[in-house]
Amino acid sequence: MDICVYPDHIERNFEEKESKVREKIKYFPHETTEKKSCLIRRADEEVVVDGGDFVQTSVHDFVMSVKNPNLKIEYLTVGLGKKSEVDQSDMPKVAENVVEFLKAINEQLSVAFANATSLAHVETFQLHFDGDAQNILSFLPFFQPETLKVIDLRNNGEAGKILEVDQIVELEQWRCARHFWTNGFLLKTPVDNILHFGFLDITLETLRPEDVVQMKEKFLHMEDFSMAMLTCSNLNQQAITESLAAPPGGHPFDIAFPVPNDEPRKLHFMILNDFIRIFKDH
Repeated sequence: MDICVYPDHIERNFEEKESKVREKIKYFPHETTEKKSCLIRRADEEVVVDGGDFVQTSVHDFVMSVKNPNLKIEYLTVGLGKKSEVDQSDMPKVAENVVEFLKAINEQLSVAFANATSLAHVETFQLHFDGDAQNILSFLPFFQPETLKVIDLRNNGEAGKILEVDQIVELEQWRCARHFWTNGFLLKTPVDNILHFGFLDITLETLRPEDVVQMKEKFLHMEDFSMAMLTCSNLNQQAITESLAAPPGGHPFDIAFPVPNDEPRKLHFMILNDFIRIFKDH
C-alpha cells in the first residue's frame, strides 16, 4: 500500500498480493458545499463525501483498512508524491499536507486502536519525512510487533539532517524489527540500539573503533545476521583495523573472522574511507 501526498490531493494505491489487482484512490478538496467535504475518485467513479476535508477523509479510509485484523500489509509506504509530478514551487504546500496528514494519522490511529485486541499487521514500513521523530511515533506504536520486519526511513528535507531515535528505540516494534534502512539522515544513537538488526544500511553521525568491535562480537554469534552497510564521514580506518585484531595473513581491506560452530563461514569487515561493509559468507 502506497500513500502519496501531493499539493492538491492525496493518493492511495493498493495491490492485492494474490490477484495482483491494483486499486488507485484519489482524495481531492471539494469546495462546493458549506460543509467540509472531499471528492473521492476511483477509476471512472467519483463521489463526494461530507464530514471532513480530503486529508481527514483519506486518513479515515486508511485507518479503517489497517484496523481490519484479517488484513496483512506487506509494504506500507507513506510520503511525497512522485517528484516528476510535483512542481518545485508546490513543495511547501506538499510539506504542509504531509504535516496535516501525519497529525491526523496519529489522532485517528490512537482512537482506532485504543481498545483494540490486535494492532495493524504491517511487514515493511517506509516513511518519507523531515526527520522529526514524532512522525515515526505516529505509526510504529500501532503496528503488530511480531509482524513488523523492516523499518525504512527516507529524508524529505535537508540532506544530512541528524535523526535521533531515543523515543523510538524503547518501542517493542523497534526491538522486534529485523531490517533497518535510513537514507539522507545522520543517525545519532548508541550502537547498542541497532545491534539486534540482521540487516543495516545506515549513515551514522559517529562510529568509534570500540563500536565496531562490539558489532563484531554481536554479529559473530547472531544466527540471522546477514549484512551491515555503515557510512560515517569521520571513520578512523587504522584505529578500527587495529581494534579488530585481525587474524594474521588476511587482506587489509577484508578482515575476516571464523564464525563459531559454523566453519568455514566467516564474518567479513570491508573498510574503505568512510564506509564499512560487514557480512557473513552464505
